[in-house]
Amino acid sequence: MGYYDKAFADAARKLRKEAPLTVPVRILTSKTIRSGEDKVLADCTDYFAGDRLAEFRIRVLRGQSLDAAIDCLIHEYAHALDREHRPNSRIDHGESWGRWFAKCYQIVHGRH
Repeated sequence: MGYYDKAFADAARKLRKEAPLTVPVRILTSKTIRSGEDKVLADCTDYFAGDRLAEFRIRVLRGQSLDAAIDCLIHEYAHALDREHRPNSRIDHGESWGRWFAKCYQIVHGRH
């Protein structure tokens, strides 16, 4: 996670502390991220051990501004929270995800 400065690491630490997940979440930066044929700014992948959720991996694309990278981290962390709490749903940006995004945004930006 060392590509971005301390503010990125602080955002990740705040999210982990104030909106903890029950499984590990790895937060990485990457030179490229592809989803199918498209290059994306970030993604969140869930990994299973059998039928049990084992880990989330969040990747944020390097080279974007620090503010954009932190916003991507918030966006993807909200996906992890939503998937953990609603494991059978694959609605990516529904009402539940929106509530998690708002909570994560407030955690990181301190606007409680």
